[in-house]
Amino acid sequence: MDCDKVKELLPLYIDGGLSDDESKAVSEHLADCPQCMAEYEQLKNIAAACKDLGFPDPPSGYKQRMTAVVEEDAKKRRKGMFGAAAAVIAAALLIFISVSSIGDGNVAMDETASTAQYAGEIAESQPPQNQAASGSDVSTGDEWKAVSDAAGASAETPQSGYKADQSAPTEETTDTGEGTGQDLAIASADAQQRKIIKSAYLSLETENFDNTVNSIIGRATALGGYVSNSEYNNRSEGKRTAHIEVKVPQQSFEQYLSDMGGYGKVVEDRRSGQDVTAQYIDTETRLKMLRIKEQKLMDLLSKAETLQDMFTIQDQLTNTQIEIERLTGDLKRWDDMVDYSTAVIDIYEVAEIEPEPEDNPNIWKRIGKAFVDSINAIGRFFEGFIVFLFGAVPYLVLIGIVAWGVITFIKNRMRT
Repeated sequence: MDCDKVKELLPLYIDGGLSDDESKAVSEHLADCPQCMAEYEQLKNIAAACKDLGFPDPPSGYKQRMTAVVEEDAKKRRKGMFGAAAAVIAAALLIFISVSSIGDGNVAMDETASTAQYAGEIAESQPPQNQAASGSDVSTGDEWKAVSDAAGASAETPQSGYKADQSAPTEETTDTGEGTGQDLAIASADAQQRKIIKSAYLSLETENFDNTVNSIIGRATALGGYVSNSEYNNRSEGKRTAHIEVKVPQQSFEQYLSDMGGYGKVVEDRRSGQDVTAQYIDTETRLKMLRIKEQKLMDLLSKAETLQDMFTIQDQLTNTQIEIERLTGDLKRWDDMVDYSTAVIDIYEVAEIEPEPEDNPNIWKRIGKAFVDSINAIGRFFEGFIVFLFGAVPYLVLIGIVAWGVITFIKNRMRT
């Protein structure tokens, strides 16, 4: 057991809170380590001094006053709970009576007034003793008022069942329109603040390789972007290729991609977007909660009285700060990826850019194209055959020498 571990266990060792094995290990270490023994003696003297301080006696009558306060608070809580229960029962009764009267289509004025008066008396009789009971009284009173107003309105219109049925859909339609407008406004505001990571892949063919590469890089720089990676290679037939990755501000990304058609023939164009809004908001919320936790742990650390409490709080504070740094890094990385979109561009040098084929060529154009393709295929065949012959000359010479030697040897044997 090392010194750091022993120093961490010393408070529990003095209080007798360690297991037998841990106590034995600490005792053996203290016997061999003078530094830990000195700290142990110091902590032991501090603990002994604290025990000698004792506790002051409470003032006279303190216990009786506290008992009276607790009993009075308990009575108030019971009264508040009874008032809340009475309000809930009265509300349920009024709702049941209102529903029944609407189903029958005939509600008496005197019953509605008496029921509303009864509900008001119950609501007024509730003592506002604590915050929870007061909140229930206010909400229950509002419900009673709304139901009473509705009952009064229906009573003031005699035989208005048919008109009420006609007006109800109109009100519902208005509310639905307002709700839809609010939802659209929220969705529009949310869309403006969404975190979307955009990326694209393009493949270009060009006859002027150097100008195309310089134009692509220069255009990205002009828009405020930069090159994050680039590779250049020579193909076997002598043509060059380039692989370029650029970062472009998101507001200029679409304009940059549309400009690629002027630097060569776009063979392939793929674009994608990743919405990280939900992850971003979740990470922001967790970060806020961790910062609150960090502040509270720092307050507890400043008020800690024992070494064990200090060590425990410090460990939690360290873990919390590490998590804050990690989440802060995630948010910064997402911000960078959202602010600067990525474009990966492959550039191929060609001798001649083939024109785009027509969608529906006529029969003569198809015949002409097939004839030209056949001529080109024959030319490529003879071209390849000639290249093969010249490449095989050394092998043919070697085979000829071997064949001449074999034939000469056979003729000499036949003569003899």
